[in-house]
Amino acid sequence: MVMTVAALLVWAAAAPLAAPRQVPATAPTGSTRLLDVPYLPQSEDLCGGAAMAMVLRYWGDRKVQPEDFLALVDRSASGIHTSALTADVKRRGWQAFPRDAATGASGEWIREQIDRGRPIVALVEISPNRYHYIVVVGWLRDRVIAHDPANAPFQLMSTAEFDRAWTAAGRWTLLVLPGDDRPSAAEASPERTATERSPATGACGPLIQNMVNLARTGQMAGAESGLLAATHWCPRNPAAWRELAGIRFLQSRWGEAASMAEHAAALEPGDEAGWQLVATSRFLNEEPAAALGAWNRIARPAVDLIRVEGVRRTRHPVV
Repeated sequence: MVMTVAALLVWAAAAPLAAPRQVPATAPTGSTRLLDVPYLPQSEDLCGGAAMAMVLRYWGDRKVQPEDFLALVDRSASGIHTSALTADVKRRGWQAFPRDAATGASGEWIREQIDRGRPIVALVEISPNRYHYIVVVGWLRDRVIAHDPANAPFQLMSTAEFDRAWTAAGRWTLLVLPGDDRPSAAEASPERTATERSPATGACGPLIQNMVNLARTGQMAGAESGLLAATHWCPRNPAAWRELAGIRFLQSRWGEAASMAEHAAALEPGDEAGWQLVATSRFLNEEPAAALGAWNRIARPAVDLIRVEGVRRTRHPVV
């Protein structure tokens, strides 16, 4: 088991459980899906090739590599032009639908595509007159989740930050779909509920780990937003609740930390670190009975020796 933020906290204080508390309704609104797009890193000048390879792999092409797009690179521009990328993916037999500021590209449109199970390639400005391709895989009310081929998967940015960088690049986006125009298994029908369309926990695993890494570097606000997103998209993933409880613990919000940790423990009863976090949070929240009940779930505190004082003589043998 990876030692996570939550696991590191519970040793700071030392103690069945009371009825489970209701977890605060803090889940953000936004797209109902986090797309489990395979991540591929880029080599030099091939962010466009890496972004396109990720999307094609998502749709089922398991052999495509970023280097397959090497011939498209314009060395003078240190990358691939949007027109060349669009033309090449069409040549490969895929449907390609570019949009930009002139043709109505908007955040709402991207979010609608994510809800339909369709990742979006987007162009953003990373410095004056330098542009970069990313793949948008999730959209919240105030956060965008994207695979950045030059950095890491499931990168979190504010919608304002994304919009500034995206607008500076002309709001160019590319929607790629299978060429036969048949409904894909990755696309959800409009009739399905948000719960039915929620992603597998595998999609949230890398996001959660990225947020744990952010928290370890002190970037608590970003980590909190990402973990809230994970509880929204993968409500049955215990790690999301446990790590968010760890953030609440660091914020000295003991009651919320305990409630979220209890929720995680209910989903994964065998997780010792989760019960440690429940117990410690309850203890610090001045709930000793609840804390002791949580510690007892993992056979703690351990009793090594019992000493009984006051009786000097008895007619009964003591075993």
